Amino acid sequence: MRGTQTVLTAAAAAGVRRVVLFTSAMVYGALPDNDVPFSEDAELRATP
Repeated sequence: MRGTQTVLTAAAAAGVRRVVLFTSAMVYGALPDNDVPFSEDAELRATP
């Protein structure tokens, strides 16, 4: 989480107006019964 804070602080200082976030949760399916963190061999359960 500290890495994310560092990147966002630097982006704001550089005048970046928009940050796009892609997360593996959407590939594996952002479901309440998922293991956290995901394992590399977790089943893909993305929703359409």
